[in-house]
Amino acid sequence: YKYDHVLVSRDDAQWLQRFDLNALLRSGGPTVELYVPECSRRWLNSTDEPGAAPPMLPSEMCDHVQLLTRNHAKLLGRYYSRFFSHSRECHVVAKGAPRACTSEELLRWTMVTNGVKWRAVEQTLLPYERSAHIKTPSHGVHICYHKFCQTDGPGKLKLKNLHMCQSAYIARRLDSVGYFGSCLALKTRGGLTTAPPAPPARVALYMVTTGSYDNATPTYNCTD
Repeated sequence: YKYDHVLVSRDDAQWLQRFDLNALLRSGGPTVELYVPECSRRWLNSTDEPGAAPPMLPSEMCDHVQLLTRNHAKLLGRYYSRFFSHSRECHVVAKGAPRACTSEELLRWTMVTNGVKWRAVEQTLLPYERSAHIKTPSHGVHICYHKFCQTDGPGKLKLKNLHMCQSAYIARRLDSVGYFGSCLALKTRGGLTTAPPAPPARVALYMVTTGSYDNATPTYNCTD
């Protein structure tokens, strides 16, 4: 049996709606060989919030998820083995001077160099976000974005009750169970005084690849 397409995504992808392959393929027609997210907006609420990233450069292509036709699948299947030689060949000009490519520039360079016909699509057609599952003793499991990719337009994905992992909302809940607050910092005249540490809380990240929790107790260094 020969497949027609290959879907490659990060193991931390949180799919937020049903993925409709037929709708994605109809959006580009029979000549498109690669679909990637548009990512015209890389912040949840504002450009200055923690975790926000600037808009993608014209030299970049989102490397979070790709749908590729079978005849070009080897470009991703052999991507790692060719990574170091390609990374030496790929350069872009920024502020009048050449520099090495970022990971997303390297992906675009690889596809363009090999003549792949590609299309960036709105987030409703690739409805996912890169996320973490944080397990706490008191507040259950929190799902938060540690990267953010969104369409800034009609194809924007509707999101509810989700936050950036760096947001104050998530920090307050982790702090309340001792994850951030095991070393209580007290302001004093002339500097910062550290109170004796509280017992470390059991906080674990959900491992998407294994479907289980790593229950190792976090460690803290109160002198950091």
